[in-house]
Amino acid sequence: MSGPNPEHRSLISACLLGITRCALQFPVMTLLACFALAGTSIWYSYNNLTFKTNRADLIDPGTDYHRRWTTFTEAFGETPDMVVSVEAESPEKIKLLLDELGPQVEKETQLFENVFYKIDPGSLRSKGLQYLSPEQLRAILNNLEDLGPILRGEWNLLTLRRVIEDMRLKLEQVRLAGPIGEKMAEPLLQQTTLLTDSLAKFAADPESDYQSPFEGLVPLSREQLEESNQIRYLLNEKGTMGFLQARPVVAKNDFAGASVAITRMREMLHAMERRYPASKFGLTGIPVLENDEMRDSQVSMQHASILSFVGVAVLMLIGFRGFRHPFIGQVMLAVGMCWAFGFTTGSIGHLNILSVSFATMLIGLGIDYAIVYLSRYLELRHEGYPLQAAVLEAVQSIGPGILTSSFTTAVGFFTALLTDFRGIAELGVISGGGILLCILATFIMIPALLAIVDRRAQVTSLPKPIEGRTLKILIARHPIALATLAAALIGCVAVHGFNVKYDYNLLHLQAEGLDSVEVQNRIFEKSEGSLLFAVSMANSPQEALDLKRRLEKLGTVQRVQEFASMLPAHSAAETQLPVQAIAAHLASLPERLPNGPDVNPASVGKQLEELDQALSQMSVPAAGQARAAIDGLLTQLEKLPFEGQIRTLSEFQGRLRYDLHARLQGLALAADINPVGPADFPKSVAARYVSPQGKWLLQVFPKSQIWDMQPLEQFITEVRTVDPDATGTPLQTYEATKAIFNGYLTAGAYAAIATIIFLLLDFRSLTFSAFAISPLVLGVGLMLGIMSLLHLPLNPANLIVLPLIAGIGVDGGVHVVHDYLSRPGPYRMSPGLFNALVLNSTTTMVGFGSMMIAAHRGLFSVGLVLTIGTTTCLFITLVMLPALLTAVAPAHAGQHEMPQEQRLLTMQPLEAIHGVDESYDAYVVDQLPIVEPHHIRSVMDQHRRAA
Repeated sequence: MSGPNPEHRSLISACLLGITRCALQFPVMTLLACFALAGTSIWYSYNNLTFKTNRADLIDPGTDYHRRWTTFTEAFGETPDMVVSVEAESPEKIKLLLDELGPQVEKETQLFENVFYKIDPGSLRSKGLQYLSPEQLRAILNNLEDLGPILRGEWNLLTLRRVIEDMRLKLEQVRLAGPIGEKMAEPLLQQTTLLTDSLAKFAADPESDYQSPFEGLVPLSREQLEESNQIRYLLNEKGTMGFLQARPVVAKNDFAGASVAITRMREMLHAMERRYPASKFGLTGIPVLENDEMRDSQVSMQHASILSFVGVAVLMLIGFRGFRHPFIGQVMLAVGMCWAFGFTTGSIGHLNILSVSFATMLIGLGIDYAIVYLSRYLELRHEGYPLQAAVLEAVQSIGPGILTSSFTTAVGFFTALLTDFRGIAELGVISGGGILLCILATFIMIPALLAIVDRRAQVTSLPKPIEGRTLKILIARHPIALATLAAALIGCVAVHGFNVKYDYNLLHLQAEGLDSVEVQNRIFEKSEGSLLFAVSMANSPQEALDLKRRLEKLGTVQRVQEFASMLPAHSAAETQLPVQAIAAHLASLPERLPNGPDVNPASVGKQLEELDQALSQMSVPAAGQARAAIDGLLTQLEKLPFEGQIRTLSEFQGRLRYDLHARLQGLALAADINPVGPADFPKSVAARYVSPQGKWLLQVFPKSQIWDMQPLEQFITEVRTVDPDATGTPLQTYEATKAIFNGYLTAGAYAAIATIIFLLLDFRSLTFSAFAISPLVLGVGLMLGIMSLLHLPLNPANLIVLPLIAGIGVDGGVHVVHDYLSRPGPYRMSPGLFNALVLNSTTTMVGFGSMMIAAHRGLFSVGLVLTIGTTTCLFITLVMLPALLTAVAPAHAGQHEMPQEQRLLTMQPLEAIHGVDESYDAYVVDQLPIVEPHHIRSVMDQHRRAA
């Protein structure tokens, strides 16, 4: 086991001492320059730093799945719908509520777009015939040709007697055609039965329902056509829940995102609830879920920040037992943060929803280096060092360790560049650069601040570090036993770390009882619909319908919603000519029906008897049913007096004439020959499914809730067997979540390699490097074991803890090993280092642990995991690592001291010195001393005796 290279250490110390000497000589100018650069950085960031709030901004645009998403969003927009749910006692009530709420939302165009709660057919009413098949249209055309005289104006020919006579003549024609004709007579027989049954019921009860005999003649009445073109509302299958969908208008580079629109929507819903307390209104959707998460996180972070600030301040006041030195650390950190913002603006130019957290990381990590620096400085002052000598000796003794730990942490962050997840890569660059800038601020500003703040401070007024004497004594007396006991404890707990699960479900990050989550669950239960759906795009309506048929065959697919099926099934080329011919036949149809001729009961009765005779000659079963209906009708008419027969038959004839006229009017109103297209539908409908570029969208809804990974993965796998280019929110979530997980693992692996390389460069020893990294390795293992025992999973939120824990674990190990190498004889940790490590860890635990007050479960898990990890790393750093070093220290005592010639000071003649302490401070600022702490005092004692 060899120690660090002296020349290597001397070069680093020389550089750090040069910077420190300059800051001590010109403290005011140094601070002014630092503050000026900080102000410039803030001004530059204020004017140039932008914000990217979309989750898609976290993803590498070069990945295949993101290119597919980009293609989709360019065609249909990025923002998904908010979903309003309305529940009331009846479907009619729900429709009334939607009709009241919908126009209110539509008016606020600055907040909402594509408001969709009902389908108003609009111009489709005039194109209804295009939805019939060519065969149906030709049948209608043939029937209209039979009505030629009537359509040409001879409406007096439309009588009850004439209708019955036409039925008889047609039946005789098909009967003469033989067995084949009898089979063709079935529609005529049904028409006959309908007519006679309807007339019999009417004779018995004039208020009975009328049954039209013209259904075969003209398949759609005006009422039926209007029924098919009625306004349709978005209701679930049972009619117990209605929906309104709207896209929030989101300003770019605004962290508020959809907040304004969502807040306004909730205000309108609360107003509706006050007016209709018996009804229930809810709001959910992907923008709402994300916004609720953001808002909850912001509120939680505000409360946590206050608690963190107060807690850290109290700990620093306790640790440094005063205000002065915590103030120095905070000033240094504030300047370093300002520089970091300038670096962020110049290097990246924007913040995203991940990298915005870099400030919190720097607060937790950047202050640590100042604590180590100040703790060592105060320790040296209490050992008798003057101010400037203490500053220089602190830099020389702990400076290389701070550099190693900071570079290791920074490089760990920079390795995120090697991942293919943009959000992590940008966070790594910003955080790594910020760490280096905080280190630079530490070595430049703290000497200058100490030169000003502590220039008249007496040693007795300076705080003494917490030494941890009881723990040191225990370690010194029983190092092997303590190390063995700690190793056994770590092994028993860490072995459970292999059972830690990774929870992909983003809903599990939300606060429990969140209204938007409960609403989306209720929608899924009551409407069998999910807020998450895959999307597929086709180039034509035919391609969209083919995709739909194939997708609906998949076991994981509940339904496919698209626009092509709203269009006629047959092309305009197939239907245009027959529709045009129908329109020509109906061109002279009168607006009002002229009065019909009087009815002669005897004439009607005669036609019925002849019809019955014609039916008797047919052998099909339907003929017997028609004869039974005629017999019942004649029996019913015989019960009425002659005047009653005239009145009944006249009123029924009036209904018959109105029925045919209404059906013909319905055909005329639906005979527009212009092809049906997206422009005939409301914009809120068409724009959702047909892009300006001509892409046709299909929304593929899953059968199961796909927030969990297993059903999500199965759903995506099946959908991609039909359409490999499918995309959508669940696919983006799936790929991004995997990318986050893999990105952190990749960055962690690269960071581990970089950490080992830096430790080897610093210590030039495998053994010392292993000692230095042991708090990180063992601490993370212990942390994972505790997480498993607490049933606490890893998730997309708390994965960010891993690089933070890496920095904390390495820092402690590096400082302890450097302290060990600088102290000859049996190892006992220096008081300043013990104080610094305890203060660093406790401030980190309080700072990040304050997030455990958050209702947001993602933030809570971040705070809890980081607190556990910091505690485990601190345990290894303060207990197991010193015990191991103490156990091996006697065999290496004195081997790590620097050569004697590097520790001797060449002092100026005493005649040029005015006062020992002052002359020493003046001297060490001008020289570049590289000395051991215990040797400086002997040199100073020699000068005092000489004086």
